[in-house]
Amino acid sequence: MPTENRSSNTEMVSVPREWLNSVALLQMPLDQLQEQAVEFLCEPCDEPAEQQQGEPVAWLWEHVNGLRICTTSERAPFTNEHAIPPNCKKTPLYAHANPGEVERLRAENEQLREVIKHSDSNIQRQSLRISNQRTQLAEMDALLREVLVGLWPSTPLAIKINAALSASAEPSAAVIHPINMKAMMQAYEQVDHKAMLHGTSNWCAAMATALRGTLHSETIAPVERGPWLPLSAPGQIQEGDWLCFTVSGSFICAQARLIIYPGTDKEEIVYNRKKNHYFCTDMAIAGTSNHKGVLVARAALERKPS
Repeated sequence: MPTENRSSNTEMVSVPREWLNSVALLQMPLDQLQEQAVEFLCEPCDEPAEQQQGEPVAWLWEHVNGLRICTTSERAPFTNEHAIPPNCKKTPLYAHANPGEVERLRAENEQLREVIKHSDSNIQRQSLRISNQRTQLAEMDALLREVLVGLWPSTPLAIKINAALSASAEPSAAVIHPINMKAMMQAYEQVDHKAMLHGTSNWCAAMATALRGTLHSETIAPVERGPWLPLSAPGQIQEGDWLCFTVSGSFICAQARLIIYPGTDKEEIVYNRKKNHYFCTDMAIAGTSNHKGVLVARAALERKPS
C-alpha cells in the first residue's frame, strides 16, 4: 500500500526565480521591494478554495507517528496481525469539483429565484383581484337590497332577488324575510288612511295595531316564536330571541346572537357576530339609536294542548 511520511511544519512558498535573480532588485527602493514581495507571497492565497463534489473517492488514514495510508475503501487498511492503532484519524478525500457543474447549479438556482419572484407576483395579483371582486359583490348586494325596497314582495323579480340574496348571505347574517314584508304590506292596505286627515296620532295607532296583529299571526312566521313585543327595558332580550327593526330604511329580522352586560344600562345586543352588528338597548328605547322600532319575540312558542 502506498505510504508517505508527514512533512515538516515548515511550508515552502513558491516565488518566481526570475524575479529573485532580477538585477532591478538591487536598484529598487526598500518599500517598493516589500510591496512586490507581499504580492507574490499572497498570490496563492487569492485562488478560490476547492469545492467537494459527490461521494468520497478515497480515505486517508493518519497515525500520530507520521504514518499515512491512502485507500479507496472505507475499511481500515490493517490486517488481523496489525490491529487499528489508537489515535488513528480517518479523513475522506473528494474529487475536484467540475467548474462547469458548479456554474450549471448556480444558473439553476438563479432560475429558481426568478420563478419564486414570478410566483409571488402572481399570488399578490390574484389576492388583489379576489379582494376587488368581493368588494364588487358586496356593492351588488347593496344595490339589490335598495331595488328590493321599491318592489312588491310577491312579484317574480322580488322573489328572485330575495333568493339570490339569501343564497349569498352568511349563516348568521340578518336577512329580509319576504313573508314578513308581504304581511306588512297587506296590513298597510287594511288601514283606513282617511283617518290621517283627522290626526296623525289616530293613524299611527291604527298602523301599529295592524302591524302587530300581522306579526302575531303564526301562519306567516318563518319559525315558531312568541308574540312580538316592543323593547321596553334592559334584560328583556335573551340570546336566541327574534328581533325586528328598521336600519337606514331597511327592515331587518334577525336573532340575538350575543348579549353584552345583560340587564344593565350598558346592555348591547349583537345580532350579527361576524360583522359585529349590534345596538344599545337604552339608546333603542330612547329613540337615539339608528335601530328604530325594535320588537322582540321569544325564539320558541309554547303551544297549548287542544
